[in-house]
Amino acid sequence: MIEPMLDYIKNILVFIILITFVGIILPSNKYKEYINTVLGLILIIMTLTPINGMLDFYDFVPVFNNFTDNNYNQSLQKNLKSSLDMQIKLVLKEYDYEVIDSEFELDTGEAFVISGVYLSLYGELGDDDLKGEEEYVKKVISSFYIVPKENIHIDIQKKEWR
Repeated sequence: MIEPMLDYIKNILVFIILITFVGIILPSNKYKEYINTVLGLILIIMTLTPINGMLDFYDFVPVFNNFTDNNYNQSLQKNLKSSLDMQIKLVLKEYDYEVIDSEFELDTGEAFVISGVYLSLYGELGDDDLKGEEEYVKKVISSFYIVPKENIHIDIQKKEWR
């Protein structure tokens, strides 16, 4: 019990000596007061550190972490869906499809995994090409995102020339 307290006092004394030494070395210029302010704040933090242990502040941390983890996961999921939306538009643009709407189902666990894809597309296709085109797009998406074809739902509309 005494040894940690002695280390704590030694650290504060060494820091005070360091502050004094820095004050002597620095010329009297306009930055000296800012440096003294920063060093003073560090000294205050060093002095108040043991109070943190006495108040058991860490009992409140899990509640806060749980709240921030939920917000973080929701934010991460939203950003991931937005990135996937932009990515699918670029991928399908290479195959001459225009994405009207896209939605992704994500399984949350250790990591986010795409469990379903729902797309509405415009494409240039003939009257009897619809089923073949859907299978082709499913194959492209399935191989790109490693999602089973059964979990990919596509609605392709014929692109009208304007």
